Amino acid sequence: MKIKKILLLSLSAFTLGGLVACNSTPASSVAASSVVSSAAASSVVSSAVASSAVVSSAAISSASSVISSEEQMEELRTSIIPGDCEKITTEGETKLNSVFSAMQNVTIDSGSGKDIKINDETTIASGGRFKLNGAGNISKQSIKINASTKGTFRFAATSANSKDSGRTYTLADSSGNTIFKSNEGVVTSGYEIYTIEIPAAGEYFLFSEVNGINIYYLELVQKVKLGTVTDFEISDTVAKKDFLDGEAFSAKGLEVLLVYSSGVRVPLDADKYTLDTSAFDNQHAGTYDIGVTLKEINLPKKNYKVKVHEVKGILLDTNPNNAGKSGNKSVNRISRIYTLNQVVNSKAVAIAYCGEGDKYVRVVSSTQTPTETDSAGVKKVKHTFNNNGKKFTAEYDINVIDKSSFNKIDGKYKVGVNPLIDEEGKIVDGVYTFSKIQYAHDFAYACLGSSNTEPCVFEVQPGVYNEKLYIDLPHATFVGTDKEQTIIQANYESDTTDVDGIAFSTYGSSSVTVNGSNVAFENISIKNIKYTTMKEYLDSKSGNKQAVALVTKGDNFSAKNCIFDGFQDTLYINAGYARFDNCKISGMTDFIFGEAENVYFHACEIVCKDKGDVKNNGYIVAHKPSSVDKITIGFLFNKCTITGEEGMNKGTVALARSWGKDATVTFMNTSIADCISTKGYGDTSTPNNCRWEEMSGNKPTSSTYREYGNTGLGSITEAVNGGTFMNETEAAQLLAKIPE
Repeated sequence: MKIKKILLLSLSAFTLGGLVACNSTPASSVAASSVVSSAAASSVVSSAVASSAVVSSAAISSASSVISSEEQMEELRTSIIPGDCEKITTEGETKLNSVFSAMQNVTIDSGSGKDIKINDETTIASGGRFKLNGAGNISKQSIKINASTKGTFRFAATSANSKDSGRTYTLADSSGNTIFKSNEGVVTSGYEIYTIEIPAAGEYFLFSEVNGINIYYLELVQKVKLGTVTDFEISDTVAKKDFLDGEAFSAKGLEVLLVYSSGVRVPLDADKYTLDTSAFDNQHAGTYDIGVTLKEINLPKKNYKVKVHEVKGILLDTNPNNAGKSGNKSVNRISRIYTLNQVVNSKAVAIAYCGEGDKYVRVVSSTQTPTETDSAGVKKVKHTFNNNGKKFTAEYDINVIDKSSFNKIDGKYKVGVNPLIDEEGKIVDGVYTFSKIQYAHDFAYACLGSSNTEPCVFEVQPGVYNEKLYIDLPHATFVGTDKEQTIIQANYESDTTDVDGIAFSTYGSSSVTVNGSNVAFENISIKNIKYTTMKEYLDSKSGNKQAVALVTKGDNFSAKNCIFDGFQDTLYINAGYARFDNCKISGMTDFIFGEAENVYFHACEIVCKDKGDVKNNGYIVAHKPSSVDKITIGFLFNKCTITGEEGMNKGTVALARSWGKDATVTFMNTSIADCISTKGYGDTSTPNNCRWEEMSGNKPTSSTYREYGNTGLGSITEAVNGGTFMNETEAAQLLAKIPE
């Protein structure tokens, strides 16, 4: 039996942050639950709603327009799945249907769905996921629920990180007051259906305070009074309203709603109304009225507007996209360097450009003209897009390199990088030389491959390299001549979106991403310049200001005599072991962080940037190890120097906070400035930060924070709450565990 789906009156206005087309899912037979809990998918949803509670199509189309008495209560359900929506990125709030909205920075990924078991008889394919990309609140990284009365809210979800089971969820009201907070983390595999009781009419927000979760199904069940039909409305907020010239009309996402005296809106099936598309002209750009007339209820015709865009040409996407996924090694970017007979692949690079810059559409049907790579030199790669009888072309250059002279020099491969080189791949003193670090890497990667075990040294000449760099080649070492003069920088942050509107996320914001193992950097600065001053950072209205300089995914990364500079989340050690010697690392909020179990910092300068706050000027370390069993040293700082910018308020910076409950951080033989707090966790005698802080509900008293032999005005002589002191023997034993 198919239950008529009911959409309830929204309680506030919506602002559309991006083009989106969504439909409610076919309503399934579901009974309301009175238990606030999480439960397995097989046990959450039980019996079918009784037929007396169903609003039938016949009743809706009744000539009398009366479908119930004023007092009769109807049990109504609204649901939605990501698969009924286009990919979106919101800048404020995007309406999904009359009940659910996606708030800032929620994205829809249509390629990672799950089969969700609604009840014993019904399983639906989600067709994607709503990605709550990071720690949220009522204005960002959240799903908004507009309830007309009390009800039962259900959602199917999993952690956005298969290794992190600590991602809880929270339901808050429009004032930010917590209505419900889960005690247990969201599952890391499969999915689970979670149930929360909505206590009354109002706006509510679902989010994770810890970090991202993926949602595959949303549902709200309520009991409301219907009353009599008074009008109808066109809900076109999520309808398809933009068309390329020549594109056939589609009513995807359109909802026609009967309005009842109770304020409830009931969406009609498409066979209950007609569309007048006679004014629509897909051969000419313009704005056109689409008429809607009800078939069986005598109410005046209403219109909504659509727009036809004339395609002016195509552009080529030369920037990396789909880079936000942690560990994504298949970033779509145009490679400019090829070796002889290598196949040219410029996947998903063409974008249709429509008049006056008002619309861009990724073109999947563009044709790449085959490019021969059987001879060295500069070649043209052409893309052609046919639309509405017109042909558009765009092209870019590639460099084909003869690698026959690429041989070991003194037992290792060498590649040169010089921004002043006049020809890509030119051999200088026996070394292939390129103008960009990415070009040099791509050449070596084409020659040596992902399974390379031979050392390959990149000799990087002084210069500012404005590149978003991806390193996939194992056993690669990048050596500069002067760390102050050899600089790699980019200006992405977590909120930055690619051409498809997908947010890059914290991971994807990095200036340099290292996927290969046994990669090293020496005498080089790596910066994220999304923000160059504290004022820029503080004045930014971005919801997610994480802007990473370096992220490492490959094992056994090392850096020597390097500079890493940013503001929030500067240095992200995502996996594997890493070592930093004689490096300078600057930032403000969690600027040394990661999920790697073990990282050694030796003789490094840690610089805390001044936010100008009298209470909280940030945190140095945020650790969340992926596996507690693999921890040997944790994040270990030995013989380092911690300083704050001149004039910084004393005692306002925490040494570390617990991103994960098993955080393990040690500071030993380190000079600590007075910007670092000396208060123990829980000390409220002053309002400033404590030495060890909690994060995402993880208390430092449940983590491992250790000290030994530290000096300076920010050092302490006795352990404070949240941390411990090691003795000489324990310190020596810890140092002995550092990998050689």
